[in-house]
Amino acid sequence: MLQQWQRQLDTEWSTEQQRPAEVRRVAGELAESHWVAHRQTKALEAVTIALAAMASPEVARCMYCEHDRGCQIDHAEPKARAHHRTFAWENHVWSCGNCNQKKTALYHPQMVIPTDDNPLEHLDLVPSGRWVARDDSPRGTATLQAMPFLNDQLIVQARARGRRTVIDEIDKLAQRASVTQNEFDVLREKVTRDPFSDVFAALLSTLLLPGAKDLVAPRVVEFVRAHPEMYAWLADDDAQRWRDAWPAIESAAASMKVRLDAASDNQAP
Repeated sequence: MLQQWQRQLDTEWSTEQQRPAEVRRVAGELAESHWVAHRQTKALEAVTIALAAMASPEVARCMYCEHDRGCQIDHAEPKARAHHRTFAWENHVWSCGNCNQKKTALYHPQMVIPTDDNPLEHLDLVPSGRWVARDDSPRGTATLQAMPFLNDQLIVQARARGRRTVIDEIDKLAQRASVTQNEFDVLREKVTRDPFSDVFAALLSTLLLPGAKDLVAPRVVEFVRAHPEMYAWLADDDAQRWRDAWPAIESAAASMKVRLDAASDNQAP
């Protein structure tokens, strides 16, 4: 369905280009009108469910700041720049209203797209709570240049608190001579749930770095490395959310197919 709508938009834009320049609509305006026309459809409902399932646990946080609850679809490459990607799945990002408003037309061709890329391959979370570009990643630099609001003060402070909390929770067990399975399960529940899942993922990435013990207490580093299964926790949760969301995605898609079939029948001679 998304591809069909994109073809309709592309066709209308081709027609629009034949009109005199003084009355021709700009591509971004045309794309916006098509997007608004289809925004309440079952097809975009399915996209919304899928994106929310890909976001962080429980409240489906914004894929940009990972701080506020996501509530709308943003276009990574704005419609005003890329009308031809208005309905492209890979250009859709689950966003909070605040980030969507601040991002508007901000874009860089090399910036990290959360639905396509692993941000932690390009960005590091430092103890202050700020995202910084990895030394070897021009894409990390491009991302922060394009979206400086990712390091807004309130979000940075919240990340720093979350990071300290996650480290403290791991450290409590790291100081124990032995850890029961129940205690390990409790730890997993704490550090993988909102609002800590993003800082936990960033911490795990940090602990893989050669100088990890200079950034985090050595016993925390050693504890995590002694329990590599911790690296699967978030991936397992992601997979479970996707399984849980799939019936709703299928239902929305099936509803759209029924409508399309009915429309086709009505048009039959």
